[in-house]
Amino acid sequence: MCYDAWKDERRAARRRQRRSLRIEEPPCPYIQSMPLEVLDEIMKRIDKSAWLSMRSVNSFFRAEITKRFRTLTRVDMAEFLPAMFAIEAEKPVSLILSNLVNVQELTVPGTVLRVLRSSVVEKICQLKKLKKLDMNNCFISSWALRKLTKRLPQIEELCLRNTKFTYRDIDFKNRRESRAVAYLTFIATALDDYSTSYSSFQEISDRVVGKLISWKNLRKLDLRGCVVENSILYRILFELPKLEVILIEDPRTVQRLERELGGQVREQGALTIMQDLNNNGLSELSRRLDNLKTLTLMNWNASDSSVKHIMEKCIFLHELRFKLGYRPPDGSEPYFGSTTLITDYLPHPEHLRVLALYNMQADSNWASFFTRCYCLRELTIEPMLSEADFLDVHVVFKRSTGYNLLKVPPRLFKMFTKWNRNMSPLLASFVICEIQPLYNPYEVNLSVSDTFTMPALPDYSSNLRNMLYSLYKLGSLRVLRLIWKKLNVDLLDAIPDAVLHNIEVLDLWFGFDTPVSNITTLIERLCGRFRWND
Repeated sequence: MCYDAWKDERRAARRRQRRSLRIEEPPCPYIQSMPLEVLDEIMKRIDKSAWLSMRSVNSFFRAEITKRFRTLTRVDMAEFLPAMFAIEAEKPVSLILSNLVNVQELTVPGTVLRVLRSSVVEKICQLKKLKKLDMNNCFISSWALRKLTKRLPQIEELCLRNTKFTYRDIDFKNRRESRAVAYLTFIATALDDYSTSYSSFQEISDRVVGKLISWKNLRKLDLRGCVVENSILYRILFELPKLEVILIEDPRTVQRLERELGGQVREQGALTIMQDLNNNGLSELSRRLDNLKTLTLMNWNASDSSVKHIMEKCIFLHELRFKLGYRPPDGSEPYFGSTTLITDYLPHPEHLRVLALYNMQADSNWASFFTRCYCLRELTIEPMLSEADFLDVHVVFKRSTGYNLLKVPPRLFKMFTKWNRNMSPLLASFVICEIQPLYNPYEVNLSVSDTFTMPALPDYSSNLRNMLYSLYKLGSLRVLRLIWKKLNVDLLDAIPDAVLHNIEVLDLWFGFDTPVSNITTLIERLCGRFRWND
């Protein structure tokens, strides 16, 4: 009886406690009511690639990330999104673009969004403060280009590197522009031989250039990886008076030309057609290129007259990088332009700061040309004579305050480390480090193929020796880069001691077949001449 009474009383007490208990819940989840300084610290510690994911946490994070997007002036979509195929990133890219109100520099790489269709282009057109637009490796239609030119006339820098051009937007569902869909399918399935079959997408046609020249405020135009014929280049230079920098690298190599022409690259008929295309438009460029400061023409398939015509118009050129593409004039032997195309026709070399000439045939006019290059600080020379397509050994001599630095590839580094005790005093006076990784000095394939080997001209070695000796006339030279491939390394002894004493960087590349013993002997000799100035 007592137990039952106690139990009832206990139950009653619990009921009274439950009725009197008041549970006060916060008005919102705790994470939403955190102090702003805590939220700011969290945002500082997360990577930009997590911003879109953090937007879905709650309204506080969504508002904070939107605010940060609105303050950005430089945006690269690769920082926010991973690599995706074709149009998978279309919605997130559009979401980011809708929040960019102050952006001035925008990069939409093809690794993130390969196809720029109307929905994304419309968002880009709303960026009224945009000055620089990078759409490298993307597909874009002529309609989209026309819309960009009309809505964003203020663009000053445009990058269309490896960009592909279609007539209309790609429609995957209805397979509109089906060849472009097939091209993307080949890339996705990792098939190798697709480039030549779809090379028309890389061409800057009259339809495309008609849109590009509407950007009258352009100061920099990057068309590397696109096929730009002479007539198109002349139109660009003539119609864009404010252009200061133009970068062109023709993607066509010797092997691709052979496949595109059906193996007839050695026949005069096919080559005549190609030359006729390259000679079009000479009369279109009649004005001086006063504003052009930087000119890059790599693997350019042009005639000598075209090169001369361009050089004569460059009055205030500061940077020139030039590599004439493969062009056998008679179908029997490959032809590489003479350095006289630059040295004899560039009217004011005294303005040059950077000069890079690749696969050029050295002549005897270097001394007079270098005398006029008062301001040249960086020089890159790659003589055309070569039997090697591959560069192997990369050696860098660099002068620092109080010591000299020698950078060598891994196998030479191990060799020098092994010889450390018996190393010569000249070599031991350098701080030796390893170059990792080995990179390409120019981002295009070499024009010389293993099918063609240029014969050694009787005076070629003497011209190279005289060129190296005349470097002493470049009083402002600080960086010297020589891509020597399979030439005799002993020719480098012709570089005057005065040059090696004044320059800050000596960058040397050697071909795959160059004996290592010759290279190590040359390094030891250069160490004695490239010494630190007290």
